[in-house]
Amino acid sequence: AMNMVLDSLEEAQRLWPRSDCRHGIVHVQLSTREILERMAANDVIAYIQPVFVDYDMDIMVAEMPILGAFTSCMFGSSRLFSVL
Repeated sequence: AMNMVLDSLEEAQRLWPRSDCRHGIVHVQLSTREILERMAANDVIAYIQPVFVDYDMDIMVAEMPILGAFTSCMFGSSRLFSVL
């Protein structure tokens, strides 16, 4: 879903360029390095709800292999990409 949002924002910016956009994506506590890199490149803000991290972790462990869960919870990495 986040890739679809980023595709749309990139296309809108290509068609109607603006330097003052302040787009953001909500619930980014579950993400990937590639998505955070795209968000940083497009100045998209990550809106993270820390209250859900514990709940989201249970879902990730149940639905994904351990490595997938580990690499999908990029909550702490958002600061590294300056998208907070």
